[in-house]
Amino acid sequence: MAVQLPEVASAAHWRLKQSMDTRGATLSEDQWTALGALLTAFDDAAHGRAKPLAYLATLDPGIGKTTAIVSFLAALDEAHANSTHPGALVCVERIDQARDVRDQIVGMRVCGTRVGFWTSEEKSDALDSKPILLTTHERVRRLTKSRPLREAHELYFEGDCRSLRIWDETFSTTRPINANKKALGEAIGLLSKFGESDAAEALAEALTALKGWKDRTEFDFPDWVRLLHHTHVEDYHDCALGYDLGREMVLDLAAISGKQTRVCRHGSDTAALHYRPTLPKDIYPVVVTDASGRIRQQYADQERLGVACQLPSARKMYRNLTVNFWPVSGSKTAWRKPDRFAEYVQAIANTINTKPNEKWLVVHHKAENKIGRSNIGINDVPKELKRLLNQPSNVSFLNWGRHTATNEHLDVPNVILAGTLFYPEYNYESMKRASAELSSDEEVSSEERAEVRLGEHGHHILQALCRASVRLPNGGDCGACEAWVMAAPNTGIRHRLPEWFPGAKVQTWVPIGTRMAGEGTTQADRLVRTLADLSPGQTLTFPVARGRLGVSKENFRKLTKKEKVIDSMYDLGVSVVKCGQAKAFSKAA
Repeated sequence: MAVQLPEVASAAHWRLKQSMDTRGATLSEDQWTALGALLTAFDDAAHGRAKPLAYLATLDPGIGKTTAIVSFLAALDEAHANSTHPGALVCVERIDQARDVRDQIVGMRVCGTRVGFWTSEEKSDALDSKPILLTTHERVRRLTKSRPLREAHELYFEGDCRSLRIWDETFSTTRPINANKKALGEAIGLLSKFGESDAAEALAEALTALKGWKDRTEFDFPDWVRLLHHTHVEDYHDCALGYDLGREMVLDLAAISGKQTRVCRHGSDTAALHYRPTLPKDIYPVVVTDASGRIRQQYADQERLGVACQLPSARKMYRNLTVNFWPVSGSKTAWRKPDRFAEYVQAIANTINTKPNEKWLVVHHKAENKIGRSNIGINDVPKELKRLLNQPSNVSFLNWGRHTATNEHLDVPNVILAGTLFYPEYNYESMKRASAELSSDEEVSSEERAEVRLGEHGHHILQALCRASVRLPNGGDCGACEAWVMAAPNTGIRHRLPEWFPGAKVQTWVPIGTRMAGEGTTQADRLVRTLADLSPGQTLTFPVARGRLGVSKENFRKLTKKEKVIDSMYDLGVSVVKCGQAKAFSKAA
């Protein structure tokens, strides 16, 4: 039985239906019901019926959430053409998204003079007189910094706050703080440049102390802000543009000045963790549209805090998607190794060349300058890959960081994720602390941190794959698409793929020409192929493996220390364990 929608939501639903029909997009009944719930949330917020909460819509990419936003804004403008408009504030992640939404609204026959636009590149005149305002997340954060939304008069419509507030993509009122070695070093350099030697010395002492501090303990961060001589800390935030650290890190360090923080280690690096508010509490009610909402952990934390609730959603099936999984490390660290870079690029080229006349999208790590003690960076993936392709004109590229909110590749049926985004472990813990608003004396378990990590992996993979034809709606299912994903087995990504993409076919990808698929005849090659043949959970003792290869105990010991064997073990999820009195290879279940 159809649910009766409020008046403006009903008019928007009609517009939405017309748009979807024009595009030939077919949705399931459950998906239409979920879109109706989203339009109702817009209507309730616009007309003062919503509670002060974040209303989360977790519709998968391609179901029509952006079209729903545009349809509602057009219907709202039409309904209040001759009456007081409640005002609408639409916040998106990037400037190009804001432009796209503006073009779509005008395409709905809304007069351009009714739509305001404010980004770092463009600002409309007389914003207070324009009922619809499009801007970016960063713009709203800057305007509301240290003050309530009600005091941000720049965002007003006709002298008051805009009633309807829409936030597209990731929503959080807090920002995680990771005061690590690099951030502290950059801040020390910045302060020293401007003659703030006392404050710089305090941070230098904090950096030295952190290096020896134990993991998962509390650390009293020095009150360096009170040592500033000449100006306010926010002036240094504005001066930080020429430094590697994000400009927000200056404010992060100021936020933890004199406070108790939590220590977390990642390899040789250590960070002091905390969080700070970046959006005012009176931003509620706000309607959030985030396709990754069903995957990421932060919204569950917001619900537990009582500041968010999920709108009715609808499952999208991925029965038309095949995911080929290559169990190798796809991190930046792996891509920085010259031998791995060459192997990965060749393997990807070989895969693309199996279907040279079809369109492809490759999502890759951005090229970087040589860094660190090893003086190794990441080469230009598109440049190197094009040299090996039979039809390079059929291949498009997106670097990680630009893999969200674009519809330019909807006609591409093949997508390769050339690596995956990974953060230091302290990032995942600080995310948890920020979303759950934990104090420094509250623990974050390894299981909680793992869930945050997997949620972030799922978010990036969902967003990246859904740039291609898999995004297209097809009666509750996805568009036909084949994907290739590379990630180490110990990330847990392969096991979560069926959850993130219900109904998809997941299978192993062993590219031609790689060390795992190679036809080498050396003892190292033979050992690698033996390990590749192990079933999940299977164990192979060293004596048995040695017997199969026909090598001496001493030569076998040397063999297990070869870089090729060690790297392949990592890729395959194989580790060395004790089995009785002998050592053994064990493949992760």
